[in-house]
Amino acid sequence: MLDGVIFDLDGTLADTLGVCIEAFQNAIEVHVGNRPTPAEVVELFGPTEEGVLRTVVGSEWELAVETFLTEYGRLHASVPAPFPGIQSVLDRLAGAGVPAAVVTGKGPRSAGISLEVLGLEGVFEFVEAGSIDGVVKAEKITRIADRWGIPATSVAYVGDHPHDTREAHKAGVIAVAAAWSPQADAEALRGSDPEEFFDSVTAFETWIEASVGVG
Repeated sequence: MLDGVIFDLDGTLADTLGVCIEAFQNAIEVHVGNRPTPAEVVELFGPTEEGVLRTVVGSEWELAVETFLTEYGRLHASVPAPFPGIQSVLDRLAGAGVPAAVVTGKGPRSAGISLEVLGLEGVFEFVEAGSIDGVVKAEKITRIADRWGIPATSVAYVGDHPHDTREAHKAGVIAVAAAWSPQADAEALRGSDPEEFFDSVTAFETWIEASVGVG
């Protein structure tokens, strides 16, 4: 049985990866003068936007962060809601008394923008952002499980990238691969050896129903 569920944000709760990429492209173009390709942007992922832009832009990175956040908020209007079915999953968890949280690699400000635009502000008991210095998801997942007082083995971390699976395994929680995003690499996700794999929110919700004892 599941006693807690922690979600990644981009590509898991909502189809926001394209928004992130374009906001990075725009900010880097403004402050550096060249426009990276989407693949080049994705290669930079790991730290928060502050960390990415500190590396790429240099001394103007703080100004670039403000540009990024402005662009991110503007572009996010194209993604005003979570993936279809996600709200139902969250409602089922709440109805069963199972706490939900978010651990994302995003910075706290962009995560806040997303949760507000998606109508998910205040839904999660904890929202843990990333680090300017690199990936810290396993640490954040462990921190939340400890706060809940729940054994890691009864907590699930749901993410759309192989590194989410790896971070879940490092934290000792159940790795759930979310392959329902159009950008998800289903083959790579399967190859990361998650405990559970779902290519639709509907299938994920069915598993949640069974795992928390609600119908």
